[in-house]
Amino acid sequence: MCRFLFSICMFGFFLECFSYHVSAKFTDDILQSSSNRANASSRYTRGVDTPPPIDCKFKSWSPWSTCNTCSENTFRFQYLERPSQFGGEQCVHNQWDERQCPQEGECQLQEDHCGDMFACGPGGRCIGQQLRCNDEIDCVNQKDETDCEVMNTRETKCTGMLSIPGADKATQGYNAVTGAFMNHVLDSRYFGGVCEYIYNGEWRKLTYDPFCEHLSYDDAEKYYRKPYNFLSYHIMAQATTEEASDYYEDAVSFLSARKTEGSSNFGFSLRISYVEVGVEESSEYKFLKNISQYNNKEMGFVRLLSTVQTAHFKMRSKDLTLDEGMLWALDDLPDQYNFGAYSHFFNEYGTHYVTEGTMGGVLDYVAVVNKNAMKKNVRDQSNSAIEDFFGFVKGGNTGSSSGILSIRDAKSYKDWGKSLKYNPALIEFEVHLPY
Repeated sequence: MCRFLFSICMFGFFLECFSYHVSAKFTDDILQSSSNRANASSRYTRGVDTPPPIDCKFKSWSPWSTCNTCSENTFRFQYLERPSQFGGEQCVHNQWDERQCPQEGECQLQEDHCGDMFACGPGGRCIGQQLRCNDEIDCVNQKDETDCEVMNTRETKCTGMLSIPGADKATQGYNAVTGAFMNHVLDSRYFGGVCEYIYNGEWRKLTYDPFCEHLSYDDAEKYYRKPYNFLSYHIMAQATTEEASDYYEDAVSFLSARKTEGSSNFGFSLRISYVEVGVEESSEYKFLKNISQYNNKEMGFVRLLSTVQTAHFKMRSKDLTLDEGMLWALDDLPDQYNFGAYSHFFNEYGTHYVTEGTMGGVLDYVAVVNKNAMKKNVRDQSNSAIEDFFGFVKGGNTGSSSGILSIRDAKSYKDWGKSLKYNPALIEFEVHLPY
């Protein structure tokens, strides 16, 4: 791990320099590219032939979904007829609408749908009777631990053990249309009364290096408990760090490179670049949106990318335990297909679930440089050539709710790298349809 932190420190040192001026490594590339492309087309600069602004427009609302005696809400949906283009007005309201269903009659739910097993509640999961009153919560509503005359508490090695890092992120649903993670499909806190744990091979290490501060794991981090849905979870003995730095001639070439990376990444193979649904902008979307506004041919882009991998996991291939929230949502779906109700379900829980993946963190920083100014300032290393600076951070503790531009020097980068062991993000993954 100290080798990993050494890499972080060195990368952080370069990051600190990167914050003030573009490395001379890229200067020759910028000058050469500017010379070779002096007569390049100006198609990316707005001119007289630019199409007029097109405002976003929705289609009419769909019919409301059907209510029954057990339905709480009814939904309707509005299709997008055309997106905003060329600086036109964006659609500002949600494509979903919901309202309460009228209370007509008493909801009759089947209480004994679990047979000989214990029911967590109407429409809830079924668990074995041996999980009742065992001092572990196996039902979200904690019904399995209420009205207990005798507690069947069992002291095991897993008692008080921390759960594996990133379990909540790995069990979220994935929307293949938008590329976004949704509500939980699998239960990340269900252990099924079984004590399964993984060994953290790094817990013994207490090292010091001039570049690395003290790094240690206490006894509570020697082992991590593995939730039932996880088949395997392997903490990498030496967290691997991949670093890259590149220069791009214009915004189009940079965005094309990002798109190629996305299409080759595990879970992003299904991703569609255009997002129809949703007004809220993710940090990554804002990052790319900021980049795309610099479409002038006089602007180049210097990119600094770091990917840290901390663990790899794999889910069970069968007998998975669904999140109870999703179970209740499934139970609320009408037997007869209704577009509004079923579309709302997919909008809440996604189209796929994660089958395996890699945990860690990603730091992606880009400096927008003025190629003409770079020619003038190449000798004195002036930072006046930098027009703007954007960053996107995924995973770890960034000190910022959005993670954007919160890591600006070697120290903050090192702190971020160390925090990944507690708060990793899902950076590579494979998905599968839930059926």
